[in-house]
Amino acid sequence: MSKKIKYRDSCCAFYPKDGGRYSGDEKEEIDNWGSYKSSSLLIATRNGFVNASANMHLSRNGEKCENSFLTIIKDGKQYSRDFDKYYTPRGLVTKAKQFSKDVFNKV
Repeated sequence: MSKKIKYRDSCCAFYPKDGGRYSGDEKEEIDNWGSYKSSSLLIATRNGFVNASANMHLSRNGEKCENSFLTIIKDGKQYSRDFDKYYTPRGLVTKAKQFSKDVFNKV
């Protein structure tokens, strides 16, 4: 009879039953060319972990470049989805849950 592992340590309490927790890094920088904002996250979903990133660059002359990327691995194959929009970490979690559900519900 096997026991279920219960994570008690805060560094390991990462995978809740409904998914949605994330671990990652957010950066904001301003340089001579403009401002740059990026997020890089590992998001837990019911079907596995989704690697997510989002970037936004606003140049000094007002040009804006935004993108977001999601990747997940299923049966040894990597699936990805990209968007021409900057998503906040909260938005990335929502998109990651939808993406994971889409990938794992395909036949």
